[in-house]
Amino acid sequence: MGISLNLYNKKGILRGDTLKNLIVKEFKLFKIMVLFSMILGLIFAYLGVTQTEAYIVSQIIYTYIIIFLVYLGLMFMSYKESRVKSDIIFNSLPVKRSDIVKSKYISFLLYLLLVVGVVYIGSNVFSIINGTLGKAIRIIDVLLVAGLCLLFISIYLPFEFYNIGKLQVFNTIFYFLIILLPNIIKKYGNKIVSSSIFKMIIKLDFNSVAIILLGFSIVFFLISLYVSIAIYERKEF
Repeated sequence: MGISLNLYNKKGILRGDTLKNLIVKEFKLFKIMVLFSMILGLIFAYLGVTQTEAYIVSQIIYTYIIIFLVYLGLMFMSYKESRVKSDIIFNSLPVKRSDIVKSKYISFLLYLLLVVGVVYIGSNVFSIINGTLGKAIRIIDVLLVAGLCLLFISIYLPFEFYNIGKLQVFNTIFYFLIILLPNIIKKYGNKIVSSSIFKMIIKLDFNSVAIILLGFSIVFFLISLYVSIAIYERKEF
């Protein structure tokens, strides 16, 4: 079925590093998406650096591509695992269900770090080459968008473990929304920027907001992990 796990040693005994092998499995299924994310992340990092408008335009580009790639990764993995019926395969093996859940959470955490790292390093390298250092994404912006992505992952994954079929309906709707988002911003961008709510948000201390959001997201991520484990251990196949 397209999945190969090296879970056993030469004597046929289950390996002690099963969780590690499960994570490797996730990335084997994920390798096309990883390559695509790296290429698209670098393209948008360059686009952000070359913007001649206000500095915030560059930051919107960086934020959008990171969130888009994280969501696309979640959707791609859901489709891929549903197609190869990995749940049925793994539950036929002597593997702890909690390890299956942990492997997915760790995999997406690593994927998020990869996407953020590509955009951050790419934008800083391109900004040095172009001589526009101020256009690169800042560490504080990275923390803010990473916090938002962690929240999204924490909400998304429990629903995937609960019912992947219903989640695919949400995926379709949300995918079209996120694709249309650039056109919505382009059409109503001036109204949004001039609104009182936007001006109030701009005046916030983003350093404090980013750190608090990231801290909250990490706690929520851990809670989500244990919720998903509880759901998956009670699930029947």
